[in-house]
Amino acid sequence: RKDVFEDRTRAYNRWHSRHDQKSEAVIKGELSLQDAVKLAMLNNRSLKTAAEGKEIAEGRIVESYSSALPTVSATGSYTRLDEVSSFDVGGQSVSLGFEDNYSVNLQVQQPLYRGGAIGAALRAARIYSYFADEQVREAVQEAIYQTAAAYFETLFAQHLYSASEEVLKAAVACLADVREKHTQGLVSRLDVLKAEADIANGRAEIIKQKNWVSLSKAKLLRKMGVSQESRVVLSDELPYESMK
Repeated sequence: RKDVFEDRTRAYNRWHSRHDQKSEAVIKGELSLQDAVKLAMLNNRSLKTAAEGKEIAEGRIVESYSSALPTVSATGSYTRLDEVSSFDVGGQSVSLGFEDNYSVNLQVQQPLYRGGAIGAALRAARIYSYFADEQVREAVQEAIYQTAAAYFETLFAQHLYSASEEVLKAAVACLADVREKHTQGLVSRLDVLKAEADIANGRAEIIKQKNWVSLSKAKLLRKMGVSQESRVVLSDELPYESMK
C-alpha cells in the first residue's frame, strides 16, 4: 500500500509540474546573464508577490484619504397612480396630485472629527507602504543575486564537466599505454589495475558533473520563471584570473 501511495504521489507531482509549466514561457537559444536577469524581473514569483503587496499598500493610502473626504449619496423613486383624487370648484375639476410622481434625495456627509482615527489610519497606511517598498527592493536584489548565482553555477558546472571529459580521455590513453608496457614487461599487473580504476573513477565523475549541470540549469530556469522545457545555451564566460 505504501508503494502504491508513493507511486500516486510521484505521478501527481509530475502532472502538477507539467500543469504549472503550461503557463510558463518556453525560451530557446543563447542566454546572456543580462537577459537572464531581465527574465527574472518579469517572471520571478517572489518579485510578483512583493509588487502585489506594493499595490495593496497604495490602495490603503487611497482608502485612508477617502475616509476624510465627503461622501455623496443619492436616492430616487418613481410612482404612478392609477387614479388621482379631485374635486369640483365652480364647475371645474381640480386634481389633488399627479399621475406620475418623482422623488430625488441628495445627501452629502463630511466627517469633521473622528478622534484622530483618520490621521492614525493615514500614518499606518504610509508605514505599510514604506515596508512594501522595502520588500520590493529586497525582492529585486534577491532575484538578481539568485539569478546571477544560478547562472554562474551552471557555467562552473559546465566547465567541470568539460574538464572531467578531458581527464577521462587522458585516463583512457594512459590505460592503453600501460597495457602496452605491461605486454613488454615494463610495468606490473597492479599498474594496469590502477589505470583501469582511474577510468572507472573518471566515468563516475562525468556522471556526477553531468547531473550537476542539469540541476544547476533547472535552478536557473526556475529563478527566471520560465518553463523547465526551455533549451538555452549560456553565452557569457566564467570570469577568472590565471595563476602565474
